[in-house]
Order: sequence, then structure tokens, then C-alpha cells
Amino acid sequence: MPPSAGCYNRIVVTRLTRPSGLRAFDRVAIVAPAAPFDRESFEAGLRVLGARYRPVFDEGLFARTRYLAGDDGRRLDELTAALTDDSVRAIVAAGGGYGCMRLPPGLWPKLRVPPAGPRRRRDAAAPRSGPSGPQAAGSVALE
Repeated sequence: MPPSAGCYNRIVVTRLTRPSGLRAFDRVAIVAPAAPFDRESFEAGLRVLGARYRPVFDEGLFARTRYLAGDDGRRLDELTAALTDDSVRAIVAAGGGYGCMRLPPGLWPKLRVPPAGPRRRRDAAAPRSGPSGPQAAGSVALE
């Protein structure tokens, strides 16, 4: 389909970079950006992750507010902390769902603030859906 034929959700990708792979004992942050989860299943997954990596999480991870893993502010702070912590090499979501959709309005302004240290860049390639089907998201700059 030509670009002028009604494609409203075009994303211009300037550059995608491949992140380096995880190594043994890298820090992996566990977050709950949406729904609460079963503690027993979480503990089983934690044992698997802990066999190779150093999983880190806050006890607020187990909070519950109605159908969510805590209120929007708690989940937003947790995700922001994980995304901006330079010692974290990967982020794993303990649960997903609708609650994730409530975070971007508060998340984007926090990620666009210049860091105190040297400039850094993290790339995200997440699938997106638009009128013409799935699309790839471009880079997310932490500048």
C-alpha cells in the first residue's frame, strides 16, 4: 500500500540496535505492571531465573488493588525504576493485562528527562497493531 493510501499509524524507524545478550549473574528486574499473580507460580519462576541471573524486585510487587497489582502510581514507579536502573540488564513482567495500558501517559514524560550521568540509549522493538497490521516500534531514547 502506498504511504498516501490512508495509512494513519506509520512509524519511522531511524535505527534499531540489537542489545547485548544476558550473561550469568546479570541483574534482572521483575515488575508487575498490570494484573496481580499467583505467589506460588512467582516463586517457581524466581527459582528458575535465580539459577542463572540475579532477580531483583520490590515487595510492592505483591500489592493488590481491585484487579491490578497495586495502584497506577506504584506500578508506574516500579516500571520507571527498572527502566532507568543502569545495573538492570533485563526486565521481566510477572503478569500482564489491561493495567499496562494505563501506564504510558505517566511513563513517557519520566523517560524523556535527561539523566544525571552520561547519555545512554535503550532500544525497544515491540509489536504494535495499526490499520495495516502489525508494525515494529522504533527506538526509545533515554536522553
